[in-house]
Amino acid sequence: MSLKNENLESAPAHATEGLVVAHHGVAVKVQWQAENIEMVRVSRKSGFLVGDRVYQEDNKLKRLQRKTELKRATTAGHTLSLAANIDLVGIVVAPKPETKPTFVDQVIIASQAAGISNLLIVNKSDLPDFEPMILELQRHYQDTIPVIATCAHDPSSLESLGQTIAHYGCGVFVGTSGVGKSSLVNALKQDHSLEVGALSEASGFGKHTTTTATLHPLRQGGEIVDTPGVREFIPVAIRPQEVAQYFPGFAEALKEDCRFNDCLHRKEPQCAVKAAVTSGHIDPSRYESYLSMLEQTEKQTQPQW
Repeated sequence: MSLKNENLESAPAHATEGLVVAHHGVAVKVQWQAENIEMVRVSRKSGFLVGDRVYQEDNKLKRLQRKTELKRATTAGHTLSLAANIDLVGIVVAPKPETKPTFVDQVIIASQAAGISNLLIVNKSDLPDFEPMILELQRHYQDTIPVIATCAHDPSSLESLGQTIAHYGCGVFVGTSGVGKSSLVNALKQDHSLEVGALSEASGFGKHTTTTATLHPLRQGGEIVDTPGVREFIPVAIRPQEVAQYFPGFAEALKEDCRFNDCLHRKEPQCAVKAAVTSGHIDPSRYESYLSMLEQTEKQTQPQW
């Protein structure tokens, strides 16, 4: 079946609306009304995403207009779409395996640019290195996005997370392999239908037990999309001048005007962001992360001749 996006906000009166809950390359799993789930064949480049609202007409699966779409770029310059109609991106990190500091900033910027809210989930609170990790993350992000401590083995720690997802509607978990995304989904669903894996002793990284994005209804309400682990989450279609606008922790400094309207907050004189770094209102390590993101964005936006 081929994709034909009619750009409609709701299905025609004669059609039944469904929800794509899994994508398997040449087929998508669609949840129709009354919990009727059907595998529908599609072309490999059909463009359907988990979270898409769809309907069938003339034996063709058609997609309704998307509210949001979460995308990331790869270091090779390819654009990958993860899920559609997402209201909340839960960034999952843990003491092990370690997540690069820039990863959280990448996801926040990509989400904010797509008009999606963020939540930082610090998982595996039972590990010895957890306390210093969450204190450091709270210091950097608490004023920007909520930071929640969780442990898949402690149901009481999941109440706040479940309530937050239910409040927003549809969330997606993103993070590196092994941080416990699937374990959290299983705990929130109160079943163990998703495969989970241990860390590799050789590399210290997680093994890819999740191979495709899947959507799951949660007992407290709302839905969550579990995604395969990634180590980079490069924002898509962000101009260098927009990086500071979305960068966590810069909002207060940007209330002051820089000398130049197109200031990149790098070498320009009379820069509000650099002044905030000098005064201690912005941590130097956060500013270094910003410069790294700025350089990465400039490379992504350079024309490929």
